[in-house]
Amino acid sequence: MICNMPSRFARVLAALLTLSQASAIAAADWVEYTSANFTVYSDAPENRVVGVIEEVEELRQILHATLDVSSATKIEKIRVVIFDRFPEYGRLVSDSPRGVFALNVLEGAMFVLPMETSEETRSAIAWAYTTLLMRRYSAVEYPRWYSTGLRELLSNAEFSVSEIVLGVPPNGEWNPAPVSQVIRGEYDEQGSFLTSWLLVHHLVIESIGNANRQRAAEDYLRRFDAGEDPESAFLASFGKSPRDFQSELEFDARTARLATLNIPRVRYNDEMTLRTLAQDEAAYVRGGIALTLQSYAPAIEYFDSIADSDDDSQFADRIDSKRAIALIHDGRVEEGDAQLEELLTQDIDDGQVLADICHYAFDRHAVESEGAGARRDYRGLAIEYGERAVTLDGGNLGLLLDLGRAYEANGDFDRASETLLRAYDIDTSSSMLGLTLARVLIKSGRFEMAHQMLSRVYRASGSDEERDQILEVQGRMTEPDFDLSMFDVLNDSRK
Repeated sequence: MICNMPSRFARVLAALLTLSQASAIAAADWVEYTSANFTVYSDAPENRVVGVIEEVEELRQILHATLDVSSATKIEKIRVVIFDRFPEYGRLVSDSPRGVFALNVLEGAMFVLPMETSEETRSAIAWAYTTLLMRRYSAVEYPRWYSTGLRELLSNAEFSVSEIVLGVPPNGEWNPAPVSQVIRGEYDEQGSFLTSWLLVHHLVIESIGNANRQRAAEDYLRRFDAGEDPESAFLASFGKSPRDFQSELEFDARTARLATLNIPRVRYNDEMTLRTLAQDEAAYVRGGIALTLQSYAPAIEYFDSIADSDDDSQFADRIDSKRAIALIHDGRVEEGDAQLEELLTQDIDDGQVLADICHYAFDRHAVESEGAGARRDYRGLAIEYGERAVTLDGGNLGLLLDLGRAYEANGDFDRASETLLRAYDIDTSSSMLGLTLARVLIKSGRFEMAHQMLSRVYRASGSDEERDQILEVQGRMTEPDFDLSMFDVLNDSRK
């Protein structure tokens, strides 16, 4: 069987046996585009990709001004992946034909989408970037309707040669949901999104030149951030109930009193570099994308597609460590173990590879606890390699999460909470980190801290179902027979 052969030889054979599939992997040149704020990987025509990046950079400046983001705020460079060939994209994101946005603690923020029209591609990236900025980098916690409405406002911007037009109504049926429902964070389908857009349009576009309305909007956002009841805060700030506000919005909509804001274009003129990826790097990048999107079989194919390449490649160990993770998630545990054992024979000083070994070992420990036979102490291995990796890359969120969970599994709740708090300080927007930390705090009897952490996750959540589950956990977590498996449902962990 292939799994009993030396792993690199096995991959060569597998690559030959799957030659028909390899045609889906072979592609035109993949190019890395680096602008001031984005790193884009794409096989689409250069002029289209460059045009989209330049326009998104322009919208970014408008968004930062709208949210009053300090120039001193350090914001990660966002990765964007644009597939020119829809079949390849579809294999990775079969359940999201228009794009998928992943705020992923292992790899950072990433947005994956097909190249459609330039306008649609720009709109999708603008929507994703707005989501990221408001969740992760804003000093203020915004209500859901404000975040949603601002995303719609920015993503529907229209570009002309000389200006950018904001305030263009979104497409779709014009049937807004009640303002009171949206203010409470209760969302249905299109109607709630439309009401969110109307509210933001009214408070941003329509407020230009209206100092009283601007002050009322700022006061409401301040009250919401302070934790006041949303409806009571609305009445206190605007001097009218959500029901009365609804009538005002509907009047504006019926009488077509929806103004637009025309902003002169300030074209992006900073440096942009282009670099064609070599075959091994292209496979590593695309395999990593597939792994992040939990498309494990395609990830393995990407990694195997360069099985016959030079073992001296600078990406060889990283490809092997990522491949091991993809194998265990794809249910191919024996092959994953063989890949791991090969890595463990080497003198590794690459922080990313060490972090991947920690990740694999923790996942393998979970498989072992489910009944699969184990050839070594995987929990101890996760801690050993995780601690080594942290000394080289202490800001790797995925690593800190895996190491914290390994400490938790080992019953060391103090080190687990210390490690997870370190990660949470880096990214307070991650519900995965927040929920994992809350679980550890409950296990160690620190219920007040756990309650506070769950409240933060609750307020940032966009899911009514998740919010109900969080409330149930808060109400029952001090019970002697409380079932911690509820966190397995809540936590969007990697599987």
